[in-house]
Amino acid sequence: MMCLALECSLLEIVWRLWNENKALELMDPTLVESYNSQELMRCIHMGLLCVQDHALDRPTMSTIVSMLCSDATLPIPKQFAFTLQRSFEQSIIPSDNNDAISINSITVSISQGR
Repeated sequence: MMCLALECSLLEIVWRLWNENKALELMDPTLVESYNSQELMRCIHMGLLCVQDHALDRPTMSTIVSMLCSDATLPIPKQFAFTLQRSFEQSIIPSDNNDAISINSITVSISQGR
């Protein structure tokens, strides 16, 4: 999945970097001395587990606490199904008559004062 930052959700970017073994690129390079890379990778891994599509696949809070306090092997996160990927052609662009356009069948209300 290749996308520009404006076309991808944060979750898509994290998932792609995780699968490419480049998840450390999420961190600001100026902070490289202030974190433990193994702990950061574990936190990213747990974060991906917490956003699984199906609730039964997500860890409970007590499981998360246990994961934070141990070095036990974590389950492999499943690829998520939900994405907000848009192409430039699908971007929300006002029409000539200034009507608001909404994709995804969501209404848009515009408030105007008198």
